Formats: sequence, structure tokens, C-alpha cells
Amino acid sequence: MNLKDLRRNCNKTQKELADEIGVDVSVISKYESGTVSPPPKRIAALASALNVEPEVLTDIDNEIAVEKANKQIVSLLRRMIIYESGGKCELCGKDAPFKGKDGLPYLKPYQLSTYLGDHPEKKVVVICPNCLAKMRVIEDPLDYEKLLEKAEEHNF
Repeated sequence: MNLKDLRRNCNKTQKELADEIGVDVSVISKYESGTVSPPPKRIAALASALNVEPEVLTDIDNEIAVEKANKQIVSLLRRMIIYESGGKCELCGKDAPFKGKDGLPYLKPYQLSTYLGDHPEKKVVVICPNCLAKMRVIEDPLDYEKLLEKAEEHNF
């Protein structure tokens, strides 16, 4: 359960909760969206206002931190694979069709778990949007084999 759900369970608006703990309503909005974490001194006040133990709020904060860390890891992994691929799709071998907002060649990470099942190593490659569509529609075993070979070549 997240902070927003806890607040709603208490039938409180963001404004009511903000007034109760002595902060601006925008602070509650930031807490609920996960853009800002409540400092330790606010956790006790929030817990009291929401009728929960402080540990509940700490667990929510930890979940948000883990989610942010996972997104950073995926972003870093994508950058590493794009660098290793030379900006080329690892299935068709063509250059990425364009650059993304981040300035990197636009290639999508593709996890081979569909083919590998519960394989202990999660193999990831990058492919162009056309090949991504092809993988989703056709599911050709030869494509999976080719991508698995490419994944094995990665140096990480």
C-alpha cells in the first residue's frame, strides 16, 4: 500500500493531511508521487495522522528507492548494450532509425526471458523498433537463437 492509499483509507484530502502535519499541500503531493521522501522528523507525524506504525512509511520509502534504483540500472544497462552494439540493432544489424531524446541511438532493450523461461541469467539485447514488432508478432525461434548469441558476446 502506498502513501496515497493510506491517506484515502483515512478519508483525508492532501490538504487535510498537510494541515495536520504542518506542511504545504504540495509537499504531500511530492511525497505521494515519490519525487521527495519524507524526512525522519515527518515520518512520525505522517504515521500518527494516518494511524499506522512509522515502519509502514519507511517500507514505502524503501520500495520507492528500490524502484528508482532499478530504473537507473536498466538505463545504465541499455547504454552499455547500445555502446557495445555500435548503435546497431542486434537482430537485423542496421543502424538505429533515429536518436532518442537522450541523444542515444533509438534501440529498445529486449529481454530474452520469453525464449529462455526461468533461465538464471537474464539476457538482454537491444533491437530496433521494427525488429521489436517482428519479435512480438512472429516469434521466430531463429531470431531468438541469433539474439542469444549476441547476448553471450556482451562483456558484462
